[in-house]
Amino acid sequence: MKKRILALATVGLYLVSGLALAVQPTITRFSIDYDAIRSDFNCGFDVHVQMTGKGIAISYIDKQGTSHDFMAFPQLKSVLTNVSNGKSITLNVSGPLKITSSKDGFSYVQVGVTSWVVDPDTFPDPVPGLFYAKGRFELFVDANGVATVTRTGVKIALCPMLQ
Repeated sequence: MKKRILALATVGLYLVSGLALAVQPTITRFSIDYDAIRSDFNCGFDVHVQMTGKGIAISYIDKQGTSHDFMAFPQLKSVLTNVSNGKSITLNVSGPLKITSSKDGFSYVQVGVTSWVVDPDTFPDPVPGLFYAKGRFELFVDANGVATVTRTGVKIALCPMLQ
């Protein structure tokens, strides 16, 4: 009986000490206030981009040395305006996204509603553009540099909506 209690106490101490030694995540809250005129979206016209909202980033490195980064943008709004004709659209681009990096490779997963300044269907050689996506996008690059991309959901080209 004493051996069982000692064994359980040892296991419990090991588990508690492991948790106590775990690195706490870094949590960063930040404001986003972006305002620029861009001509590099392949729209054929300049686009005034205004993004405002809040963001949160959570980062940590696990015991195996894998880096984990999570970002979300609650209530982030993007207003896109065609400079030549004044036509505008307002988008919710709250994300979120998760990035994982280890010796085995790099993973980028974006879910929810997001905007893209490249066509997400053209990875690993992205073509500039302006798109809105609802769904899931996954990019994985293995240790040898081989990229695998999957995307589900809806992709909307935004340049035609601004003409």
